[in-house]
Amino acid sequence: MAPRITGSDRRATEIAADVLIVGARASNGAPQVIGSGKDVDSALDGYISEYLTEIDFKARVGDLTLIPTQRKIPARAIAVVGLGQEADGARAVRRAAAATARKLSERNEIASCLHEVSDADGTVAASAEGFLLGSYRPPSYKQVENSTKLNTISLLTRADDEIETGIIHGEATLRARDLANEPAS
Repeated sequence: MAPRITGSDRRATEIAADVLIVGARASNGAPQVIGSGKDVDSALDGYISEYLTEIDFKARVGDLTLIPTQRKIPARAIAVVGLGQEADGARAVRRAAAATARKLSERNEIASCLHEVSDADGTVAASAEGFLLGSYRPPSYKQVENSTKLNTISLLTRADDEIETGIIHGEATLRARDLANEPAS
């Protein structure tokens, strides 16, 4: 079953979720959190930036590291996801969201700020589409379904039209995958 994707006007430092996803880019060889990730880093007293430097986080598209919040914010953990080079925009967001959905498939509820990568058009739609594509599990004829536990994805934006566009594109792609995976009649 595909997760439910919604928008939220909550701030990253205020939303309760199993995992809060923030983006990062490499800047002058050092990883830098972007968008609302800066506020989260401040709420954790700079621990995210310090940890990313310590583990030599490369911030390539889809790279992911989990960091506990130590109960300083309502989210239980922070997933810092690499977004690659500056010029990638919506494409990088889609790829990073899909990789994140695959890696966090055992979590129930996640919140995401990945779409805050830039002012480029379509990053919110790309984020919604990527999460749907990454959480896809092909239909199975086994008795036990191979499904994801991921139920809810909250994008921290109120751009509901863009979210809906991403969902429509994602569902169309998933429908095509289902048809391709079915045996011929």
